[in-house]
Amino acid sequence: MTHNTLTLVIFSIGFLSLSFSQENQKCEHYKVFDALFMYENHSVFNGLEYIDRFPEVLKTITTNNKFFKSYTFKKGKLTYDGQEYCDIEIKYDLLNDYLLIPYFNAKANIISLNPTMVKEFELLESKFVRLENNPVLKPFYGNGFFEILHKDDTSKLYTKHRKGKISKIKRNKVVYAFKIITDYFIEHDKQFYKLNTKRHLISIFPSKETAITSYYKNNRLLLKNNKSKFYSSLLRLLNKKDNTL
Repeated sequence: MTHNTLTLVIFSIGFLSLSFSQENQKCEHYKVFDALFMYENHSVFNGLEYIDRFPEVLKTITTNNKFFKSYTFKKGKLTYDGQEYCDIEIKYDLLNDYLLIPYFNAKANIISLNPTMVKEFELLESKFVRLENNPVLKPFYGNGFFEILHKDDTSKLYTKHRKGKISKIKRNKVVYAFKIITDYFIEHDKQFYKLNTKRHLISIFPSKETAITSYYKNNRLLLKNNKSKFYSSLLRLLNKKDNTL
C-alpha cells in the first residue's frame, strides 16, 4: 500500500498547559518538544518516520498534491491513545491514508501516526473517525479513516477520501498528478452499505421510496456538483420525516 520509505521510531509528547475557552474545556493543549522522552507518565506518539517519495514542490504539478485540502500542516484536533489534543498541527495524506504530524529534530521531520491509536480527528472543518473494518468497507479501508458527514438516531453517513497517482512526462521530466476518489457509505441500523444508485438507496429505506425519488428529481444539479451535500441533506430530510410521523 505504501509508496514511502518508513523507519520505525517512537516519539513522546511533553505537554504544556495553556488557557483555553469554555467550549474547549475538555481539550488539553500540547506542545511538541524537539527531543525524545521516554518517561512513563508522558503520552507517547507511536509512529513511523514519513519520507515522501513524491514531494510536490520538486516533482509534481504546482497546484496539485496528495493531501486532504491542503499541502501544508493545519491546526486541528486529535484523539490519540485515549487523549484529546487541540491545536495540533496535522495533515492527511490521501495517497497512502496516513495522518501526519511535524516533528523537527535530528531524527525525523514528519511522523505518520499509528492508525490503530487514532480514534478521531478534525481538520479544515471536517471530522474523521476510524471505523472498524468490515466486508463492505474492506475494499476501500486503507487505515480506516472516514469523514463523518451526517449522524442521526438510526443512520450515519460517511465518505472515504482517497487519491490516485498518475505519472506524466512534462519537459522531459516525470511529474505526478493526483486524482481525488470519493466513496460514500451509510451505516443504518448497525449495517453498512455503499451508496451507488438511487435504487440502492431505496433498498436501504424502502418505506421512503416516494421521498427519495422526489428528492433525486429536484436536486439533480446538487448531485452532480456536490455529492456530500446531496447525501447529507437527503438523510436529514428522511430523518425529519421519521420524527414527524
